Amino acid sequence: MHYLDVSASHAVLAGIEELDELAVRRGATAVLSVGLVPGVTNLLVRHCVERSGTGQARVGVLLGSGEQHGPSAIRWTLDGLGRLEGSWAMRFPAPFGERVVHRFPFSDQYTLPRTLGIGQVATGLALDSRLTTALLAAARGPAVGRLLRRPRVREALVAALGRIHLGVTGSR
Repeated sequence: MHYLDVSASHAVLAGIEELDELAVRRGATAVLSVGLVPGVTNLLVRHCVERSGTGQARVGVLLGSGEQHGPSAIRWTLDGLGRLEGSWAMRFPAPFGERVVHRFPFSDQYTLPRTLGIGQVATGLALDSRLTTALLAAARGPAVGRLLRRPRVREALVAALGRIHLGVTGSR
């Protein structure tokens, strides 16, 4: 069986990679990181690294908080909060301009140093709504992390975030 994966979870991708020997023996092919992040971002980083000759990269992802995201995507985002420290300013095309990007554990930062042979890749997240991005940053704190580990609180938040669309890219 051949396999195509759009997962952004490093743990999922690493688990699939561990099956490489079995896949080769069975004549199966797995294509990983085939999405926006990872996927298109991998291609862009490779292009930039080849052109610049640098041994490091920063990937800033600006997502539409006004879009509809499913419960799994919301849970995955909540799981990533508070796992990495740091933020930086990055310029995005109009109408967004300069935004603060908060470090976030997209799988690119784990796979690209190995696959491109570069030193470090930092990945970060910003949302089109500055308010939602600020809330995202505030949610990285330890007190909020403890609160998000409570199943009832977590699922109530997942349900609420599935209904709230604060960004400018939403179709509502």
